[in-house]
Amino acid sequence: MLDIGTSNVETVRDFYVTVIGNLERHRQDPSSWAGDLERGDPDAGSRRVLDKLDSDIRWKTLVGEVHAGKLGFARGADDLLRAAREYRVSLGEIAEVSDDQVLVAVQTEMTGRGSGVAGSVSFFALFRLRDGLITEFYEYTTRDDALQAVGPDEDQRRDAGR
Repeated sequence: MLDIGTSNVETVRDFYVTVIGNLERHRQDPSSWAGDLERGDPDAGSRRVLDKLDSDIRWKTLVGEVHAGKLGFARGADDLLRAAREYRVSLGEIAEVSDDQVLVAVQTEMTGRGSGVAGSVSFFALFRLRDGLITEFYEYTTRDDALQAVGPDEDQRRDAGR
């Protein structure tokens, strides 16, 4: 890991911890993040998540869907929660791989709402931050793919555990 401070790592860690804390509430509550945001009435937990996002946030999921803006993020999260009867997220390594990028190993487990089929997937999320806000995060199937997206600096990849 690069030794350039922990503020970006802490921002990303807090983002995930807050998202994880809100999953159960939103799974059980018929209201949605997007609906709450559109009404200007997000709950405190949702506000805490959204406050970590730049207004022009871009989230590219593992399956290639792109959600833009805070409302787009909220709609994408709603889609995941609508598809799942149960949805759990756990974090592995969190590493700052450049002065504005953080790599996170993520494990998700879910049970389909309609099918009842359980499954899990591991992936790597690469976050870019500016001024303490998350401006984008892209999900990758492998660590190598995520690190390749960091850029051509071999020293950065080596410091990130390569």
